[in-house]
Amino acid sequence: MKKILVVAPYFYPKIGGMENYALNIARGLKKTYGWKIVVITSNHEEKKYKEETLEGMKIYRLPYWIKLSNTPINPLWFFSVASIIKKEKPDIIHGHSPVPFIADVALFSAKQIPYVLTYHSGSMLKGSYPIDYLIGFYEKHILKKSFDTARAIISYSKEFIDTTLAPYKEKVFVIPPGIDTNLFVPPAKKLPSSTVLFVGRIEKTSTWKGIEYLLRAIRIVKEKYPDVVLDIIGPGDAIEMYKTRAK
Repeated sequence: MKKILVVAPYFYPKIGGMENYALNIARGLKKTYGWKIVVITSNHEEKKYKEETLEGMKIYRLPYWIKLSNTPINPLWFFSVASIIKKEKPDIIHGHSPVPFIADVALFSAKQIPYVLTYHSGSMLKGSYPIDYLIGFYEKHILKKSFDTARAIISYSKEFIDTTLAPYKEKVFVIPPGIDTNLFVPPAKKLPSSTVLFVGRIEKTSTWKGIEYLLRAIRIVKEKYPDVVLDIIGPGDAIEMYKTRAK
């Protein structure tokens, strides 16, 4: 029985696209191939160490010291992650980025264990300082080192491969996220073609999702197609900011 170690900054029950993706990939490997699943993640609920089992998957939840933007950080993870890897002896380590640090720590500790990195986004630059200085440094030096070292890289976008990941084309694979067709089915009644829908976290740390550009675009589109309606769905601390922007 193969064992895969999943390393992600956050994991279920925290809700988010990367969190759902990591959970469902782990579930699929366990159900379809019988792989043993171990997860290392941050404890997003409280600052203490926790071990638990979820659907037969062993989960290590590590306490973080600080959270920089949306990134949980604890320098002691270099020791705790290395200790867990030594204890669990996984066949493969699967890291999830772009939220920095914990996946990079796991890659640093992987040694000879094959490491696969799924990169869930493009650049994390937010257009605000001083945070962009730190992000720029990370992407130019630490993230580049992760790309260099990973045995394989999974990307959502061919466009991202043609730009940032161009030097690594031989080991990059485009695997679009799957759709649960039992959960997502065509509606009985067709939606108006004039409706544009955005679904996602509406947070100040997620400006890279591009809601600002979507609002600007809708304003331009409505000049030619006045019936167009934009629906934005999701939780977060930037809702009022975008409501004001929309007005």
